[in-house]
Amino acid sequence: MPGFALQPMIPGAIIYRCWSMLKSLAKPPVLLFEMLPKIICSAPTEVWGPYEHENEATMTSPQATLMDAGIEASTRRWVKRVVVDLGFCPFAAKVLNQPGALLIDIVRGSERQRLHWLLERLHELRVDQTTETVLMVMPADLAAFEDFLDFASLAQAVLESHGFSGEFQIATFHPDYCFADSSNGAVGDAANYTNRSPYPALHILREQSISDALENFADPEKIPQRNISYARSIGTEKL
Repeated sequence: MPGFALQPMIPGAIIYRCWSMLKSLAKPPVLLFEMLPKIICSAPTEVWGPYEHENEATMTSPQATLMDAGIEASTRRWVKRVVVDLGFCPFAAKVLNQPGALLIDIVRGSERQRLHWLLERLHELRVDQTTETVLMVMPADLAAFEDFLDFASLAQAVLESHGFSGEFQIATFHPDYCFADSSNGAVGDAANYTNRSPYPALHILREQSISDALENFADPEKIPQRNISYARSIGTEKL
């Protein structure tokens, strides 16, 4: 995953690091290798203990509902004004203008609860073809970019270990996004704004939809460099 600093090891990330190390072995212990990402999403009382419900009342209160509506509206404005209007994703306008194609979910809870949500949503998307893409917005968690990268790595491991590779992929957005090769003082590089969003978010995309869109776009391999050059020409003040 893109990044520019060593990432602190949260419990879930430690499991993923161990899983990655086992995967790299010439003859990995297959059973453990296959189990580790799935342990994270196993039944609550079997491995991790009971769910953490301490914030549940707040999450379902009228105030929280109103707050979530504001977060969703802010995210949709960002998609329209930055991703679409600035052309960072040339084929996003079609999805944005198609009713029901873009789903924005506001997700709160523990790391394990967020991973459960991701897994359930992937299963739902496999069955329901009407939703084209999903933004998993996490406004109350992962404010530190390094923690966000750890969670994104863990989410990718869950996607792969549960058989969704080649069907879905995950893109990452964060208010403090910073590419590993950023210039101009790294954090201050305008190129980082191509992946900066109002809140930490994972973007779930359908692989087939991406392939179909790229077939009708000239030189798709040039899109990332074009975005970087354009962002730097605009500058951070306008972005």
